[in-house]
Amino acid sequence: MAKFKFRLESYFSLKEKMEEQRKMEYGDALLKLEEEKNIKIKFQNEYTMLVSELKDNLNKKIIPSQQKTYNDYFSVIKKRIVKQDNVIKNAEFEVEKKRELLSQAVKD
Repeated sequence: MAKFKFRLESYFSLKEKMEEQRKMEYGDALLKLEEEKNIKIKFQNEYTMLVSELKDNLNKKIIPSQQKTYNDYFSVIKKRIVKQDNVIKNAEFEVEKKRELLSQAVKD
């Protein structure tokens, strides 16, 4: 008995490969988003640790130049956190875009 050959099998195969590619892209975007969130958590932990360190030093004598250094560092970390929030928003947008492409590939 002759084997049945689907006429559009090459098209179907191409669509499956496209779907797999979209899944990989979506997974990569999710991974990137998690990495960016972890970076923000690192900055927040650093900020919390710095606040704790400053509180400990306030119980002791602290010179004005040290206080200025702490304030400058607080400012830098706050800016990094705000910048990281923007990076996370962009990564979330990218994830959503990849999810929509994957959804469309699955529908096709």
